[in-house]
Amino acid sequence: MDNNIDYKKYIGYKEFTCPCCSQKFKDYVARKVKIRIIDSDIDLRPICEPIEPLYYDTLMCPKCGYTTLTMFIDNKLNTVQRNKIQEKITPFFKYTESTFNISKESVIQRYKMAILSHMIKNSNISEQAYICLKLAWVYRINEEKKKETDFLIKAVTGFEKAYTEEEFPLCGLDELTCEYLLGVIYSIIGQNDKSLKWLGKVIVSKQYGKEKLKDKAKDLKVSIQNKV
Repeated sequence: MDNNIDYKKYIGYKEFTCPCCSQKFKDYVARKVKIRIIDSDIDLRPICEPIEPLYYDTLMCPKCGYTTLTMFIDNKLNTVQRNKIQEKITPFFKYTESTFNISKESVIQRYKMAILSHMIKNSNISEQAYICLKLAWVYRINEEKKKETDFLIKAVTGFEKAYTEEEFPLCGLDELTCEYLLGVIYSIIGQNDKSLKWLGKVIVSKQYGKEKLKDKAKDLKVSIQNKV
């Protein structure tokens, strides 16, 4: 935690209603309008200042243990899903409180609980993939390369399955952006043949307004071809 940062300026304490048990609870969330995006990684992870929004992007119900991302908190659960969470998570979970200076270990635990919650409720595979991608980014920040790769593999596997089985947008990603992300992640994990396939889809796409993404795909394709 940087003591020179006024965290109250960048982090809010908001009330939410758990979509599983209807419990009202409060949690810390990043005030994204106050945070600057100064750059991005090749796989679209925004690099921000002065705080890391990824650390405040999970919401955990202190009553039942259901955990999700802020963007999914309003997604309703049906009776079967609620029963599964309350049977397979609630009796065993330990509440991990979010704070201004939340530890890296707690951040990781919350993301893993979010993945588990979405798996147990059998959510869209794209949602599970998206949470895995965000956890991979957390591991990247922590410089834990092996664990980052493990969750990038889970993410790319899920997104590829969702690409053929779900309707776009996938967690806010349009079809071209999803193709680009697949190409990039496959390149990061060293599966160049699959990477070139997806990057090729981006490059030949007729979609307008995505020239920067197409240029990035072309550059990455050339870089991969020069290595093989």
